[in-house]
Amino acid sequence: MSKKSQPKRDRQARLAEIQKQQQREERKRNLLIYGVVGVVAVAIIAATTYGLLTTRGGSDLEGVVELDDLSQEHVTGKVDYPDQDVRPPAGGEHNAAWQNCNVYAEPLANEHAVHSLEHGAVWITYQPDLDEGDVEDIEAKLGSSGYVLISPYEGQESPVTLTAWGAQLDVDDIGDERVDRFLTQYVQGDQTLEPGAVCSGAIDTTGVEADAALLAGGR
Repeated sequence: MSKKSQPKRDRQARLAEIQKQQQREERKRNLLIYGVVGVVAVAIIAATTYGLLTTRGGSDLEGVVELDDLSQEHVTGKVDYPDQDVRPPAGGEHNAAWQNCNVYAEPLANEHAVHSLEHGAVWITYQPDLDEGDVEDIEAKLGSSGYVLISPYEGQESPVTLTAWGAQLDVDDIGDERVDRFLTQYVQGDQTLEPGAVCSGAIDTTGVEADAALLAGGR
């Protein structure tokens, strides 16, 4: 084994372990959800949904860009997001299948990730050429909520970007104190359009394979 290939192998092994841990957390959450489903739970969800739809507000975090009137329409194929000055997109038309919340080593299809935002996820993206140590610090933000996506993103101007539905924050470093505040506010936050919708059990495809599937009109 060459010295150059060892760091890549180590990162792949670490990434695989993170993904396995996330899957274990998802199973635990699913068991909990199935155990409490009932009439009372339905009533609580209905009341919560009404409250969120009527109390959505802006962010008091410095640097957060907010967008309004974003389409929620489900479409097939690739989507162009020409009316947005933010990258990645923070909402708009998207594929009917969402991206599973997890850590990914390759770029994601916007169309799947945007659907995850609709479910209350936060998408943390970073420049692909970021240092390995910085990437590890970013991946540590996955947490156990089940509503965080992490991936590289081609063409973004900021080293690190946090995106929720209708909101985005650019930072130079994942250690910025606003990062945790953003996650606290927006992971399953008031902007969530489909409260209670899961961020698992759908799409894991990444990179060119994801783009090829969308161009073909499929998931």
